Amino acid sequence: MDQSKCFLSAFEELRQIYAAADREIAAASAQCQQCGGCCNFDRNGMRLYIYALERIHLEFICGKGLELCHGVCSGQNQTLCHIHAIRPLGCRTQFCTITLQEIYEKYAQKIRALEQKYKIDYDYSNAFET
Repeated sequence: MDQSKCFLSAFEELRQIYAAADREIAAASAQCQQCGGCCNFDRNGMRLYIYALERIHLEFICGKGLELCHGVCSGQNQTLCHIHAIRPLGCRTQFCTITLQEIYEKYAQKIRALEQKYKIDYDYSNAFET
């Protein structure tokens, strides 16, 4: 299997992992208030770490990775996330008032297993550093 087909298969499985995580998050009654606070990393003091597959997926879809501009994620437009459908797991489980750490850990393991399945080198690092 050539690398592009491999990545396309991995991306589809990643989307399935995200969908399962989203269902569990919805069942936990966590809701985004669409205030944009989670995307302002200078203000909230948080950091976003992503797996290599998530970085490759974002770069494939968006043509580039995430960046910080004045401390705000480049995925944000006003107070809304314009990459919402493909946002990384950390964005899905971190809310202004709650972090769903157990859900994060569960699905992070699935992403790591997916990377191992597709022989993607391990890299878990700050989303805004290349």
